[in-house]
Amino acid sequence: MTLSMFLAPAWWDPKNRTMILDPGTIVCGLLSVDEGVLSFSAEDEDGDTVVLFAYAVEDLTVTWLDMRSAGDLHTPGGTHRVYLGPPTGGVPGLSQSQLDTLAGYAQQLADLVDQYSLISEDSADMGDSAEVTNLASWAGLAGDMVQMVGAVTDLVRIRRRFRALKLRLADPNERARPVFGETALRFVYAHESGYCTRAAFSPDGTRIAVGCSDGTIRFVDPMDGRDLGQLNAEGDDLVIEDVAYSPEGDLLLTAVSDGTARIWNLGTGEEILQLPHGDTIDRAFYSPDAFLILTFDCSLTVKLWLAETGEFLGDADDDEVSKATCAAFHPAADRLALGSFGRFSIEDLDGQHSRSEVECDDDVVQAVAFHPGGWLGVGGDSGWIRLYDVDSDNRLLLEIDSGSDVGHLCFSPNHAWLAASGQDQVTIWDGATGALLADLSREGQAATVWATCWSPDSRILAVADTTLRVYSIQN
Repeated sequence: MTLSMFLAPAWWDPKNRTMILDPGTIVCGLLSVDEGVLSFSAEDEDGDTVVLFAYAVEDLTVTWLDMRSAGDLHTPGGTHRVYLGPPTGGVPGLSQSQLDTLAGYAQQLADLVDQYSLISEDSADMGDSAEVTNLASWAGLAGDMVQMVGAVTDLVRIRRRFRALKLRLADPNERARPVFGETALRFVYAHESGYCTRAAFSPDGTRIAVGCSDGTIRFVDPMDGRDLGQLNAEGDDLVIEDVAYSPEGDLLLTAVSDGTARIWNLGTGEEILQLPHGDTIDRAFYSPDAFLILTFDCSLTVKLWLAETGEFLGDADDDEVSKATCAAFHPAADRLALGSFGRFSIEDLDGQHSRSEVECDDDVVQAVAFHPGGWLGVGGDSGWIRLYDVDSDNRLLLEIDSGSDVGHLCFSPNHAWLAASGQDQVTIWDGATGALLADLSREGQAATVWATCWSPDSRILAVADTTLRVYSIQN
């Protein structure tokens, strides 16, 4: 059986809830299943057909982002975006009529996918994000594909338009890394009647949401610090402890000092839902797929909620993980990292992974953050930062001595850099080599740096430390 598809190497960007595609490598080719082996082939610059990869089907899974358009093919060599039709926004060299023709073929393919019920029963209630774990079942499409020979022939002809494009199936470690340039303080935003607690960039990068000690959420222009409006939490003597955008950017989640997590509709400015966490809540954020919300408090209790309805799913009340000092979702939203006293753990969220735990001497693990490629950054109170490969038995990849306690970690969306902050410093490190790239600590700084956040394009870093300091990063 052969399907004609578009494919591009890709890496997950959790802040934008998208895959970052390797520039200029979208290729139209043939995805084939033969005797238990799935292969992808395309024409090279000389017009010869070249097999670009081949894997046994049992080693592969596909996560469908949209059953009518695209999915992510997970292979031993990396993750690749597969398009049933042309990628959104068009493909170089194809006319609109050709795109329309391909869209029609994609519709037929999608109808066949529905007809053969490739979505597993266990994940059917997950909708568009359902996972297809049995690629061998694609073989059932073979009979119907005979009727699409004409479509495939047209695609083979159109594929010649891609001769100038080279497909580079690169490991995320091997992709061209951005060059870190000079940093410059762009502006300082000082709250006139209180202090700033935490900040978050909107997914489109056009504004920064800032939590404040007077119960307000201020919106700031990241280019010049202009005030773009505010939201007011109802209640007495409230502090906004945390802010987080939904992956789509239409909702804002806030952790409030009265023990509630509140969700705001940014289109109307209305508070639409409250989650009664019940203690002095410290953090609240969405899972990358926007399915879950995590909250935890100063008593180190972690709670999970359904994001859409606010339904409480339960505590992380196992004796081993109940006292969590920090938490982070895996970019695939299938696992949860929890820091604790002298260790961290990786908890399974989808039933497909085993729970694991790593001892960290006698230090308190104060920060965990996932790299966009899936590695885990861990920070301890004695100043170390460690990078682990959670898909390879938590293998230690890198260790950095930051020289000060680490209370917060944040990877840049371009995969290259790691911002670390704590009691008295803000530093930026090379995520691959551990080299110090910049020290943004203020001389004589007394205030704790609560958090840092990157703009989606990795060109701006915002630092919340009672004020909001915004830096430009030349790269």
